[in-house]
Amino acid sequence: MKTIRVVAAIIHKDGKIFATQRGYGAYKDYWEFPGGKIEPDETPEAALIREIKEELNTTISVERFLMTVEYDYPEFHLSMDCYWCSILEGHLDLVEHESAMWLSKEHIREINWLPADLLVVNRIESENRPVRILFVCHGNICRSPMAEFVMKDMIHKRGLDDLFEIASAATSREEIGNPVYPPARRKLAEHGISCSGHHARQMTKANYDGYDFIIGMDNANIRNILRITGGDPDHKISLLLDHTERAGQEVADPWYTGNFDETWIDVAQGCEALLEKLKGSES
Repeated sequence: MKTIRVVAAIIHKDGKIFATQRGYGAYKDYWEFPGGKIEPDETPEAALIREIKEELNTTISVERFLMTVEYDYPEFHLSMDCYWCSILEGHLDLVEHESAMWLSKEHIREINWLPADLLVVNRIESENRPVRILFVCHGNICRSPMAEFVMKDMIHKRGLDDLFEIASAATSREEIGNPVYPPARRKLAEHGISCSGHHARQMTKANYDGYDFIIGMDNANIRNILRITGGDPDHKISLLLDHTERAGQEVADPWYTGNFDETWIDVAQGCEALLEKLKGSES
């Protein structure tokens, strides 16, 4: 059976998903995610940007990979790479489609989807909540709030705010209620990042179920996190720098070193690597 490779855009805006209706062929009037065939020597991302420009007269940003759908239609085997996307420029003009609509996730099953696209709908429903990340250090006034606000800044600049929830906490009670340590606050401010409103809090055992990733700054943090959670059966706990090429290394503790430049580098590298890994993940 012939295999056809295509790409599809899950275009989201204000919590809604964009769907298009076919106006031709055997599946006329069925609904699908817009996209099209991948040309030779073309990356899926480049194909998607080209196809959406041709089909909808719109420029999109390809944000992250969602899934690959493999489906056997009577005439061919479809291999469809699907990506979360957002609009950069344009008004989604219907150049090729019969109709289109924006659907909230609560109403996403109220239309007649193509069989392959229905598999994507199933996946979208399973992604009904954002990825939740908790950064943890000893006191929650230096390294973990720096990681929290650096990651929030990176996510906001990429337009991914609705896909992630970020927080931080301490393993101890020593600084509960205190704001970010002034030198850490100044280092964030140097990079245009505010941490106003933060007050140190202690993580709890319940946080293990509430977060998808629990990220410690050093090995002592990891030991204390495990003491609080009672274990890590779902493999959620890791060092921040484990997500970089410096796996196993610890984020420098400025409370002892006084070197907030070094800590900034460690935190920024760790957050960038973690975010890129999550954007490219299927899960």
